[in-house]
Amino acid sequence: MLSLQGPLSREILNALLETGTLPEPKRNELSNVTIVGTEVLLSRSGYTGEPLCFELFLASEGAPALWDLSR
Repeated sequence: MLSLQGPLSREILNALLETGTLPEPKRNELSNVTIVGTEVLLSRSGYTGEPLCFELFLASEGAPALWDLSR
Protein backbone atom coordinates (compact mmCIF):
# COMPACT_ATOMS: atom_id res chain seq x y z
CA MET A 1 0.00 0.00 0.00
CA LEU A 2 1.10 3.51 -0.83
CA SER A 3 -0.61 6.67 0.38
CA LEU A 4 -0.89 9.97 -1.42
CA GLN A 5 -2.10 12.93 0.59
CA GLY A 6 -2.29 16.67 0.27
CA PRO A 7 -4.03 19.41 -1.66
CA LEU A 8 -2.63 18.28 -5.05
CA SER A 9 -3.28 14.56 -4.57
CA ARG A 10 -6.43 14.51 -6.73
CA GLU A 11 -4.72 16.41 -9.55
CA ILE A 12 -1.63 14.20 -9.40
CA LEU A 13 -3.61 10.95 -9.52
CA ASN A 14 -5.88 12.16 -12.31
CA ALA A 15 -2.81 12.86 -14.44
CA LEU A 16 -1.45 9.33 -13.84
CA LEU A 17 -4.59 7.31 -14.55
CA GLU A 18 -4.46 5.17 -17.68
CA THR A 19 -7.86 3.58 -17.04
CA GLY A 20 -10.54 4.08 -14.43
CA THR A 21 -11.61 7.07 -12.40
CA LEU A 22 -10.93 8.41 -8.94
CA PRO A 23 -13.28 7.23 -6.21
CA GLU A 24 -15.88 9.67 -4.94
CA PRO A 25 -14.68 11.91 -2.11
CA LYS A 26 -16.54 9.89 0.49
CA ARG A 27 -15.05 7.69 3.19
CA ASN A 28 -14.40 4.08 2.12
CA GLU A 29 -15.08 4.65 -1.58
CA LEU A 30 -13.07 2.45 -3.97
CA SER A 31 -12.23 2.29 -7.66
CA ASN A 32 -10.14 0.03 -9.87
CA VAL A 33 -7.61 1.91 -11.98
CA THR A 34 -4.48 1.33 -14.00
CA ILE A 35 -1.33 3.36 -13.43
CA VAL A 36 1.93 2.60 -15.31
CA GLY A 37 0.40 -0.64 -16.55
CA THR A 38 -0.35 -1.84 -13.03
CA GLU A 39 -3.80 -2.62 -11.64
CA VAL A 40 -4.42 -0.53 -8.54
CA LEU A 41 -7.27 -0.54 -6.06
CA LEU A 42 -7.63 3.12 -5.26
CA SER A 43 -9.22 3.81 -1.91
CA ARG A 44 -10.43 6.59 0.30
CA SER A 45 -10.24 4.49 3.42
CA GLY A 46 -7.70 6.48 5.41
CA TYR A 47 -8.38 6.66 9.09
CA THR A 48 -8.61 10.45 8.97
CA GLY A 49 -11.35 10.40 6.33
CA GLU A 50 -9.86 13.51 4.77
CA PRO A 51 -11.02 14.32 1.22
CA LEU A 52 -7.37 14.87 0.20
CA CYS A 53 -6.15 11.35 0.95
CA PHE A 54 -5.83 8.30 -1.26
CA GLU A 55 -4.51 4.82 -0.57
CA LEU A 56 -3.19 2.74 -3.45
CA PHE A 57 -3.25 -1.04 -3.07
CA LEU A 58 -1.25 -2.96 -5.66
CA ALA A 59 0.89 -6.04 -6.17
CA SER A 60 4.40 -5.60 -4.79
CA GLU A 61 6.04 -6.08 -8.19
CA GLY A 62 4.23 -2.98 -9.52
CA ALA A 63 5.22 -0.74 -6.61
CA PRO A 64 8.72 0.31 -7.83
CA ALA A 65 7.39 1.72 -11.14
CA LEU A 66 4.66 3.59 -9.31
CA TRP A 67 7.08 4.88 -6.68
CA ASP A 68 9.49 6.06 -9.38
CA LEU A 69 6.81 8.40 -10.74
CA SER A 70 7.46 10.63 -7.74
CA ARG A 71 10.95 11.52 -8.97
